[in-house]
Amino acid sequence: MADLRPSPVIALNRAIAHGYAYGPVAGLDLLDAARAGGGLDSNPLALAVEADLVARQGDRSRAAGLFRQAAATVGSAVERRALLDRADELSPYGRMRHPGRGSAALSSAVSSAGSRQPAVTLGYPVRGRIRH
Repeated sequence: MADLRPSPVIALNRAIAHGYAYGPVAGLDLLDAARAGGGLDSNPLALAVEADLVARQGDRSRAAGLFRQAAATVGSAVERRALLDRADELSPYGRMRHPGRGSAALSSAVSSAGSRQPAVTLGYPVRGRIRH
């Protein structure tokens, strides 16, 4: 297909296929080549593909950042949520990276005694007071 009708999207799909068939390094090499023409500059899915390949290489932190970057540029709320969920899966602290999505990172909770204590939620929203 790439020979019959070359396009940036077909090159992106080829990078994905090679990434699965021959490993993430092969996919990333083809992705770099596909991006060289500039046709994928505004394509958030190219970032998502890079994130997936980087995750498969083992760099979870960088991959999570790339998924967040892709999520910031998509127009669809459903796609944004899927990309952020994927970033959360790769983050060491889960949803703590997205406090605006209803979860809290290291928030301060007021106990019944009135002292401030950190509440580590590990992806669960903090609601109300935490009592110890």
